[in-house]
Amino acid sequence: YFIGKVAKNMNPVIQIVLGMFIGLIIIGLLLLILWPFAVSGVLGEAFTTTFLLIYAAMDALIFILMLLVCAYDVWKIQKIADNGAYNKNLALYCSFILYQDFMYVFIRVLRVVLIIFAKSKR
Repeated sequence: YFIGKVAKNMNPVIQIVLGMFIGLIIIGLLLLILWPFAVSGVLGEAFTTTFLLIYAAMDALIFILMLLVCAYDVWKIQKIADNGAYNKNLALYCSFILYQDFMYVFIRVLRVVLIIFAKSKR
């Protein structure tokens, strides 16, 4: 939120975020193809460990990208407010956008917490 509130121009940031999302989708598809080999352990324990590290790094990058998207949306809302466009529908739209961003972040945090507690139950 703070980054989006303070930044003067967030357009390059959203271009980087979109490029990284496309890269993460490609890596995710590759990991989806390699997942059966990693789970079965056919290619060795080193492959499984590398697979899990790449998966964790990808998960962390997705979380960071979602936070950057949230900052970009706050920046857009700040620009709308600076232009003096105030009406009820626009306020509802802006609140929906922020609510959606915060729900994405909440779901990611909840997923990480569930994974941590699932590992500790074993």
